[in-house]
Amino acid sequence: MVVAMVALAGCGKRKPGAVDLGAARAAVEAYFTAAKAEDCVTLMRMMPTLKTPADCSSYLHEWKEVGNQLDAVLEVTRDGRDPGAAIVLIRLHATKGDREVRVRAQRGPSGFTIVF
Repeated sequence: MVVAMVALAGCGKRKPGAVDLGAARAAVEAYFTAAKAEDCVTLMRMMPTLKTPADCSSYLHEWKEVGNQLDAVLEVTRDGRDPGAAIVLIRLHATKGDREVRVRAQRGPSGFTIVF
């Protein structure tokens, strides 16, 4: 019985260096807030593929055409390949209908990056 209690005591604890799931969720929500506000400074920090303001402007133009809006965060789990990353399942509302998408939130030295 003592062995079972000791084993259970470690359940649910985050391993050292593991991503905080609440922070990963907040990062994805912040990304959508920045996209809605057309905040290229934040978007360029969060998406490594956006290297210049022109890249961001083009990205936002496409984003508006599709009409993407965050409807809900459905689930946040640790990425089994990388302890510093989380997989965030979201529901997007877009002009062509709702869809579920998995987003990777990677913790880095200057905050989270988002990869679709």
